[in-house]
Amino acid sequence: MKQLNGKGLLEIGSETRDDETRNRRTLSTLIMLKMVQVVERGTFTHDHADRTSNLAYMIGYEMGIPKEGLSVLFRAGLLHDIGKVACGNDIILSDKKLSKHEMDIVKEHPKFGYDIIRMDPSMAFESEVVLQHHEWFDGGGYPNGVNGNNILLLARILSVADTYDALYSDRPYKSGWKDHEAMNFIKENKYKRFCPEVVDVFEVLYFNDSISDFYLKRK
Repeated sequence: MKQLNGKGLLEIGSETRDDETRNRRTLSTLIMLKMVQVVERGTFTHDHADRTSNLAYMIGYEMGIPKEGLSVLFRAGLLHDIGKVACGNDIILSDKKLSKHEMDIVKEHPKFGYDIIRMDPSMAFESEVVLQHHEWFDGGGYPNGVNGNNILLLARILSVADTYDALYSDRPYKSGWKDHEAMNFIKENKYKRFCPEVVDVFEVLYFNDSISDFYLKRK
C-alpha cells in the first residue's frame, strides 16, 4: 500500500472520517443547545447542563472511562434535558410546583430527548445515555423501568451528576440545598436510585473537595 508521511491511505481515510464525525457531533450538539435556549428564553437549563456534563466527566474520568466514552458522556450531559422542549413552554417555564399531570409529561422528556438526538445517526450512543438518565438502580425510575447494570454505565454516572446539581442549585421554584444535604441524598439513595460504584467515586470527589472547587470556579 502506498505510504504518505508514514501512514497508509486507508488509515488516512479512516482518520478523515473520524474527524468529520467529530465535527458533525460538535455541530449537532451546538444546534440542539441553541434550540433549548431559544425555547426557554433563558439560560437556566443551559447552565445546569454545563455543570452536569462537567460533573459527569469528572466522575467518569475518576472511574477510568476511556476517552471516547468520556466524550459521549460529556455530550450526553450537555443534551440530557433537551427533551423538555417537547413538554410545552407552560411547563418548562413554570416557576411553580408542577401538578401530577404536568410531572407525567415531564417524565417523558428522556424519550423526547432520545428521539431528537438520534436524528443524527452519529450520536446514537448519546441518545441511549439520555434515554436512561432517569432510570433508577432498583428499577423504580423512568421511562422504561430498567434496573441495575442493565442501565448503561454512562447513564448511571449522568444520573448522579444531574441529581446533585439539580438539588444543589437554585431553581425558579426552589432554593438550592446545602452541599452536604445534596451529598447525603445521593448517599441515602445508593442502591435505590443510584449505582453504588458511581456513588462511591462521587463521594471520594466530594470529600477531597473536587466538587466544591468545581462550583467555586463557576461563581
